[in-house]
Amino acid sequence: MSGFAPEVSIKGLEELKRAARVMPNETGKALAQAQRTVAPVVQKMARGYAPRDKGQLDASIQIDGPKGSRLNVETRIYTNLKHAIFQEFGTGIYGPTKRMIRPIRAKMLAWQSGGVWHRAKAVRGSKPHHFMEKSAKENTHRYWSHVHSNIQEVLAKLPK
Repeated sequence: MSGFAPEVSIKGLEELKRAARVMPNETGKALAQAQRTVAPVVQKMARGYAPRDKGQLDASIQIDGPKGSRLNVETRIYTNLKHAIFQEFGTGIYGPTKRMIRPIRAKMLAWQSGGVWHRAKAVRGSKPHHFMEKSAKENTHRYWSHVHSNIQEVLAKLPK
């Protein structure tokens, strides 16, 4: 599965390139500051969008970063729960395979829900929630707005 990569048009891209050329360290710090500002917002929103059963998924969404140097700065917002990928992208007919879920070694699928056992020859799967993707998309503009503002501060330090 490929990761989510938003497509955006960046206001002030030429200014960003100029700042990166002339003051790469300061520009990297500006990018890191924008990530530090926006990452908690994305995390909180992802936690709000995450489906809830026992609350493990939303509680597991973490921030790692910003890390790196100069212009190679990265912040990850992630979860280490194995079932998170199934909640994000869906399973069965709703997931990447687009096929019913059928047993491989047994004649029937069996699971317990609410103290009651259920059996089926096949199930449709679960619909995707896209909780991480939604929160990233909804904050892309906020991130680039912070980058633009921070780059303006970097450019203000340049001699005219």
